[in-house]
Amino acid sequence: MNQNIGNIYSNYIVAFIDVLGQQKTFKSFENILLNEENKYKIEQGLPILDLKTTSYVKNWREVFNNYFKGVFKEERPVPPGISADKIIEFKEMRKSNIKYKWFSDCMQVSASLHTRKYHCHAVNAVLSMLTACGQQLLISLGTGRVYRAGIDIGIGTEIEENEIYGPVMSQAYQLESKIAQYPRIVIGGNIKEYFNGLLDGKSQLKEQTGEDIEVCKSSAKACLKFIKLDFDGYLMLDYLGKEFTEPMKKSLGADFYKIFNSAFNFVESEYYRFAKERDNKLTHRYYFLYQYFLQNKSNCLL
Repeated sequence: MNQNIGNIYSNYIVAFIDVLGQQKTFKSFENILLNEENKYKIEQGLPILDLKTTSYVKNWREVFNNYFKGVFKEERPVPPGISADKIIEFKEMRKSNIKYKWFSDCMQVSASLHTRKYHCHAVNAVLSMLTACGQQLLISLGTGRVYRAGIDIGIGTEIEENEIYGPVMSQAYQLESKIAQYPRIVIGGNIKEYFNGLLDGKSQLKEQTGEDIEVCKSSAKACLKFIKLDFDGYLMLDYLGKEFTEPMKKSLGADFYKIFNSAFNFVESEYYRFAKERDNKLTHRYYFLYQYFLQNKSNCLL
C-alpha cells in the first residue's frame, strides 16, 4: 500500500460485469427525438425499449442487490462447535470487505486485498464475489438475461466511494470485453497466483495469526476448485462444475433444477435461433455456451 502520493493505491480484486444485448435494442431508437411528428411511432415502440433495456437492467440490478444484502449484510448464525470464548473472534473473521457499484448496464464488484487484522476479510470477499457472479449468471440465464464478466487482481485506488480505478480495472475490463467473447466469466492469471500463495501459507500481514492463515488456505482451496481452463487457454469460472453446484443444490433444493433447466432451454433456443438467422458471430458464441451446458448437464441434474 502506497500513501506517498495523493491517492492511496493497493491490490484489489475487481469483477467487471456487462449486460449483453442492450446496444442492439438501442439502435432502433438512435438519432430519434420524441416530438409530435413521430410521437405515435415512438410511443408504440417505447414499451419494447423499456422492457428490453431500462426495466431489464433495473431488474438485473435488483437481483444482485438482494443477493449481496442477503449474503453480506445479514449476520449469519454461528455454527455448533465454536467455543464461547471464540465466538467474537469467529464473527469478526467471517466479515468481508466487498463493494459494488453500478454504471449504465455495467457493474463493478471489488474488494481490497489490503487488510489490517485479518486477511481472511479479503479472501472471504473474493470467495463471495466468485460465488455471486457464478450463481447470478446461471440464474440470469434462467430468466433470459445474459451477461459476461472479467475478474482479476491488480493495482488500483478508490477514486470515488465504491469505485475502483487503475490498472486492475483495465485488466478486468479487457478480460470481459476482449477475451470473454461468449457469456462466461473469465478469470485473470493473477488470481490463481494469489490463491496458490495462500495455499502455501504465505503470510499476508506482518503479524498474521495461525487461525487467519488456515482460514485463508481453506478459502483459497475452495476458490481454486471453482476455476477451470477453457478451450482457448483462458481460465474461466466453472459455475456448472460439481464443486460449484453442490452448495447451490443444498441451499436452493428443487429450485436449482428448475433454474438449470430454464437456463439450459434458453441457451439451447438462442443457439438454434441465431444459427437459423445465420448470425455467425452470435451462433459461434452461443455454440460455446451451449457446449458448456451440454458437458455439465448430467452433473447438474444428478
